[in-house]
Amino acid sequence: MLENLKNRVCEASRDMARAGLVRLTWGSVSAVDREMKLVVVTPVQVGDGELRPQDQVIVDFTGRVVQGNQKPSPDVPAHLALYRRFAAIGGIAHCHSVYATIFAQARRGIEPLGNMHTDYFKGPIPLTREPRGEGHPDADAPEIGDVLVECLDERDVFAVPGALVPHDGPFAWGRSPREAVRHAKALEAVAETALGTFLLGGAGSLPVTSR
Repeated sequence: MLENLKNRVCEASRDMARAGLVRLTWGSVSAVDREMKLVVVTPVQVGDGELRPQDQVIVDFTGRVVQGNQKPSPDVPAHLALYRRFAAIGGIAHCHSVYATIFAQARRGIEPLGNMHTDYFKGPIPLTREPRGEGHPDADAPEIGDVLVECLDERDVFAVPGALVPHDGPFAWGRSPREAVRHAKALEAVAETALGTFLLGGAGSLPVTSR
């Protein structure tokens, strides 16, 4: 069932691990088949970088496991919220990459400071509101999905294919799981460079039409 999609999710999750975006098991990748209304998602141990296609879990749009012997990622409700709201999204990547997570935990979005940013993000990388409204370190995935959808609802999700969630970290998406991971890589590189810029005293931002 959905063997091609399983292979694509597996390779994207390996790519994310190889890029150093995942530590321990802090990450998840998924892809959607909209005709069947099914989602292929990595199990909880995505971080080991050794997942096989048969390890992936298939869930329906309610989160019910349709196929798979392993426990799906706890991020499933957040992935499903994005798929249900934004029909153009075909793949999602979530991780706790160091620099992007620093911005998320500091409650700061990332303004466009240079061409590196605007090559991938045509505007600031947004920070969602606090899950549960007042900030909570144990905010769960359904609430994270809600705050992501709320934050992105009036935006072009492919103009800025990533967002930061307080207490959690970055989410990125694309038309495929491979593109989602590429956007996660770009977000981490932008966050690392932005943090260095701020540490050196730079704080200006470029207009989004700069390149």
